[in-house]
Formats: sequence, structure tokens, C-alpha cells
Amino acid sequence: MFKRGTLFRHALDALRPAAGPLTTREVVLAMLKADGVAEPSAKQVSDLYGGVQSSLRSRNGKSVARVGEGTRMRWKIIP
Repeated sequence: MFKRGTLFRHALDALRPAAGPLTTREVVLAMLKADGVAEPSAKQVSDLYGGVQSSLRSRNGKSVARVGEGTRMRWKIIP
């Protein structure tokens, strides 16, 4: 669905216009919507979720920041 190496850039594109921090699921849904998928299936969401979560975690403190812990963890862009 997304080319190799572009997942994090698409996640940043989903986070930029957000009014506040987003959960990983909200980031994935925004990415799919931007890609033209109006009603994503559960499989489409779950296929992207792990990759987005991993890329956000690996860049925590560099370009994105984690807000909260556990299942309520949200992400925001570091200004």
C-alpha cells in the first residue's frame, strides 16, 4: 500500500494537521483516508498498525513524542 521507506513520512503527514496528539490507530486511519480508502477494513488497519507503531517508537524523542503510556499512548510532532 505504501512504498518502502515512506511509512513514517505518511505518519507525519497524518500528525501535522491534528489538533492534538493521536493514537496509533487514529494515525493509521488518517493515513488510509489520505490514500483514498474511505472505509478501511479491519485487515487493512491491522496490516499497517504494527509498522506505524514501530516507526513512531523508533523515532520517539527525535521527531515525534509519546504522550501517555500503555493503551492510551498518543503521539505528537516535536516542534
